[in-house]
Amino acid sequence: KEFITNKINKSKYLFRTGNIFELDFKKESYDGIIALGFLEYQNDENKSLEFLYNLLKPSGYLILSGPNNLRLYNFFNLVYIIEKIRRKFSLNKKLDYEVDWETICLHKYSVSEFKKLLSLNKFEFVDYKQHAYAGLRYVNKLIGIKGQFFLYSIFSKFFDFINVNRFADDIVIVAKKGDKD
Repeated sequence: KEFITNKINKSKYLFRTGNIFELDFKKESYDGIIALGFLEYQNDENKSLEFLYNLLKPSGYLILSGPNNLRLYNFFNLVYIIEKIRRKFSLNKKLDYEVDWETICLHKYSVSEFKKLLSLNKFEFVDYKQHAYAGLRYVNKLIGIKGQFFLYSIFSKFFDFINVNRFADDIVIVAKKGDKD
C-alpha cells in the first residue's frame, strides 16, 4: 500500500538479497549507490570500492559510511571497562550477552582516511557529515535514558565550547566516480 499511495513506479526499483559480490549486477548501470554500514565489515576495502566503482555510471555518486575512529568512548579503553563492569554485575550472564558491533567491524575511519581511501580508488571526495545514533550507548545501559539526556546536554555544551564533535559515531561520505585512467 505504501508504494501505491506514494505512486512509486515499480519499474524504478528492484529488491534483491544476497552477497553483493555474487549477484549479477551490470557494470556502469547505476547513477548512485548507497552503501551504509558496508565498508567497515569488508576484508579488502580497496576490492570492495573497486567493485562499487565498476557498477557506477560515469560521474555516478557513492554514499557510504563508516565508524569514526575518534569517539569519546574509544579513549582510555572505556568500552572494554564499561562492558566488563556491566557483565560482572549482570544477573543472567548468558542471556545478557549481545552482539557488540563495535568489536566485529574491521575498520574505523577519520575523514582524512576516507579521503585517502577514496582517492586510491579513483573516487572524488564531495562532502561528508558526521552523525551519532547512540551517544554514550554503553553508559546508557548503566544510567538509563534520563541520565543519557543529562550527560548529552552537559557534553554538548562542553564540546561546542572546544569545537569537537563528540557525538560523531559514524561518518557519512559522498563521493563521485572519477576517471579511472
